[in-house]
Amino acid sequence: SGFVSEIMVFLGTFKVWPLATMIAAFGVVLAAGYVLWMIQRTLFGDGPSTGGLSKTVYNSLTDVGWKEMIPMVLLGVPIILVGIWPRLITDMLEKGIGSIIR
Repeated sequence: SGFVSEIMVFLGTFKVWPLATMIAAFGVVLAAGYVLWMIQRTLFGDGPSTGGLSKTVYNSLTDVGWKEMIPMVLLGVPIILVGIWPRLITDMLEKGIGSIIR
């Protein structure tokens, strides 16, 4: 859901500061890659020596129950909704700052 705001900032600032915008965009890509690499090592590593937990730790875990599903849905639905249809937020923001930027 943060992609829309990032791309709007980058598109808006590119005309004014192209080099700084390119450096910032490269930093966002590096940060995303690092987070994905960290999650992969933490969750799917072979063992503590490679940065992940041993797979035997997960043998006693059960599937998510309906009580655990409630907060996941309450957080997931707005994230997906804003990611697919960002106008929900951008229209509200435009009303608030429209008079400032015009």
